[in-house]
Formats: sequence, structure tokens, C-alpha cells
Amino acid sequence: MLDPAGPGCTNRVANLSFARVTAVLVVARLVRPLPDRFKLSTMRGAEATLKTGDAPFDRYFKLSGEESAGVRRVFSGAPLRDALLDIYGPSRDPSGSGIMIAANECGLMVYWDSPGKARTADFARAVAHAVERLSARRDFF
Repeated sequence: MLDPAGPGCTNRVANLSFARVTAVLVVARLVRPLPDRFKLSTMRGAEATLKTGDAPFDRYFKLSGEESAGVRRVFSGAPLRDALLDIYGPSRDPSGSGIMIAANECGLMVYWDSPGKARTADFARAVAHAVERLSARRDFF
């Protein structure tokens, strides 16, 4: 999570500039790992062994791990699903975005292969918000 008073923030708002980079990798680790093991991915060829029952989530994200009601409840909630989809921008559609998301019980990783200056601040805020939502779901395990 970005410290609102630290580097990368202006007036307590995330402001990361990707003007001179060709790819961005953001890795956000949770302070304490979540109790159940899982893997979430949007990458091609990733295995999906768990379905949440939330059609919008299952359509874009591949979830695997130990069979656990806690993992299903965490990822079938609209707030976390919406926070993850917001990383893709206003369209909330991953196709053609160049953005890949992966997560496990220790944190979240987002890779953007062609960052554009127009939405870097929104991207940074969306990633931070998704990590915050993921860590807030600890009580569902």
C-alpha cells in the first residue's frame, strides 16, 4: 500500500508516472498472509479448480487452491471483484489491456505491458484499492 505521505504521492493521492517505461510490475505484499492457500490469475493457461458461483468473477479470473468455503466467499463478493476489475480501467474489460493480475494468500501482483500516461494515476489507485479489499476479506476465512 502506498504511504499517502511518501514518494509516489502528491497531496496524499497516488501519482505514479510511467512516462518513460515500457512495462510496469507492481507487487503488493500483505502484512500477514491470508489463512487459506489459493492462486488467482488472469493469465492464459492458468488452471482454475475453484468456481465461486459469481459469474462476472469466474468469467475473467481463474481461481485454484484448496477446497475452502472461505476462499469462495472472499472472491464471490462484489467489492473485491469490482476492485480487481477496476484495475483494467473504465471499461473493466481485460481483453487487449495488456494487464495481467495474479494473487495468492501473500499479496497481489499486477503487470502492465504497455502503460499509458493517460491513466497511470487511476491504475495506481486501483491496484492499491484492490490490495486493501483483499486484506479486508481476512474475516471471511
